[in-house]
Amino acid sequence: MYKREKYTLTALSEEHLSLCNNLQNDEKTYQNLINIKFTNLKLDSEWVNNQKPEENLIGCYNNIPISRIRSTYLSPDRDIIELGLDIIPNERGKGHSKLFYKLLFSYFFSYKKIRMIYLRVLNTNTLASSAYEKIGFVKCGLYPKYIIREGKELDYLIYFKELDEKDIWSSNTSI
Repeated sequence: MYKREKYTLTALSEEHLSLCNNLQNDEKTYQNLINIKFTNLKLDSEWVNNQKPEENLIGCYNNIPISRIRSTYLSPDRDIIELGLDIIPNERGKGHSKLFYKLLFSYFFSYKKIRMIYLRVLNTNTLASSAYEKIGFVKCGLYPKYIIREGKELDYLIYFKELDEKDIWSSNTSI
């Protein structure tokens, strides 16, 4: 468990199945995923037990699970990752994403020695793009016409952020 103020990262466990099912069944969540295989998964204890702990974290606010974080290592040295952050529908728009990313920056830099984070966002998701830029992500490319949603070809924008000491969320960090 990794905690700063009211925000906590914890390992995925069976107790988080309802959160994962809530996200799985939310159209706004799966409309933004590369593929929708997540929507067809049978999310049960077998699924949880087959997940790699370092690739699936649960984000909690005031000890209540509200977010699933997916990470994938992109380099053999395990110092570059791609992140995905999904927040349950009734907690969206409350500023949690910004604070979870701050927590993730601190955790991955301090404990996992990650130096760079990538993420992808649909070009139609302008709110997310704006939020990522405000917390230091830089647009560095795109996958043109990468997915089709409702008959439209959509691009994935690629963002990255280099991590360093200033990304550590200490008790005196302003957020």
